[in-house]
Amino acid sequence: MPVGRFGNLWKNFMLENHPHRLSELVAQGKINEIILKVDEETESRKERLIQELLTAQPMPDTEDTMERAAHMGMITDTAEEIVISEVVLQIR
Repeated sequence: MPVGRFGNLWKNFMLENHPHRLSELVAQGKINEIILKVDEETESRKERLIQELLTAQPMPDTEDTMERAAHMGMITDTAEEIVISEVVLQIR
């Protein structure tokens, strides 16, 4: 099963910090289910956060594509930092 970016981050977090729990999940056959769930939850939360952040910090009123892209990049980076701490770096 292909592992998404956030699922892979979670798996590495668990491997480094909670290897016994990760082994339990593998033995129970639940690891792929949880990785998929982490990916789905993270992507969903990230999209909601991006919309919330854009509401709080709207796109600049300019025709400068680079400025708009930089703003969107900052919003996306902020959303990813939040979802990593809220969703990815959690024991399951």
